[in-house]
Parts: sequence; structure tokens; C-alpha cells
Amino acid sequence: MIMITAVLALFLLISIYGWWYRCGWEVPEFQGLSWLLASFGLQAGFYGFDWLVVWSQAHYLELLMVSQVFAFIFVYRNRHIKGALWVLLGSGCNAIVIFLNGGMPITLESAVWLYGDASLLRVGEQLGNSKDMVLMVTDMSLGFLGDRWHTPGWWPWRFVYSIGDVLVLIGVAVGVYGSLQWPVVEDGMIYDDQISIEME
Repeated sequence: MIMITAVLALFLLISIYGWWYRCGWEVPEFQGLSWLLASFGLQAGFYGFDWLVVWSQAHYLELLMVSQVFAFIFVYRNRHIKGALWVLLGSGCNAIVIFLNGGMPITLESAVWLYGDASLLRVGEQLGNSKDMVLMVTDMSLGFLGDRWHTPGWWPWRFVYSIGDVLVLIGVAVGVYGSLQWPVVEDGMIYDDQISIEME
């Protein structure tokens, strides 16, 4: 959910930037949207109704890996879109480390920083309804790909993120920014699809 929020926030910021500079949009032609919807649908089991959460926790790793595969297929089918290769690389990093560790590895220290109550945390167990798995650094496989970083203390929202998450956000930024259509300047006039403005 944090990743989805970050993607939406990034999209909003670039959209405001494009509106400010009177840019148009070239909407990409997405293929295989059903794969993306299926991926979100599977992950919704971790946050949905109580009975669905209980069932999904019993099949946690299977659901998580299948949802990752569905998302990977969607991005691969849209690899022609700017930034898609960054998203593929980031998603691949996340999927590999999740598969090797039974969840996204997070250190006990980072988990305490995130939740603030060490008594609720257990090493080797899933962190709430999230994809994170609390592990000691020595027990992690490819731990450098896990959720190793967190937002600074002055930031109003606390969350942790991985190298893969950063790569995915870079890909989204490249894709959204690349979809902007900049107005054309000719003979002191700015032309776009709707208006023309005389430059001073």
C-alpha cells in the first residue's frame, strides 16, 4: 500500500508540474491490464475483510509470489513504454529477495522504528499484514535488496523501502514525465492543442 501511495503521489506531482507549464498528455497504450488488476486483487487479501485476511495469511508466500509474477507480466507486456525497464528491474529485485526470504526482509531495528513497540515484534515472523518479514541481518539472503532504508524522522509518515522500490519509482517518474507533451514555441508564440499564447 505504501508503494501505491508513493506512485500516486509522484504521478500527482508531475501532473501539477505539467499543468503549470501547459503541457498536454500522451496517454500510453497499456496492454494486459487484467494482469495488473489480478496482482492488486491478490494483494488485497492482506488488507481486506477479516475472513479473507485469515485465509491469505495461510497462503501468504504463494499469494505474494503469484501477485509479483502477475505484476511482472503486466510490466513486461508494456516494456515499450518509457521507464518500463526501470520498473522491471525494481520489481525483479523485490521478487527475488521476497522469494529467498519468505517475505521482504526487514531488520528488527527498522521494524521498531516503523511500529515503535518492540514487544509486538518477533524475529522470523511476518510483520502484521504486510509483506515484511522480521529477520536478523545474518539470516537474510541478499539482504541489501530488502527494506533497508526508512524516511527521516522529520517526515510526517513513517515507512521503509528497498532498492527495488526506488527503481520502480524512477521508472514511474520517467514514464509519467515522458508522457508530457510540451507546447511548441514558434515566432514568439507558444502553441499547444488548445490555445496559443504570445510571449512577451
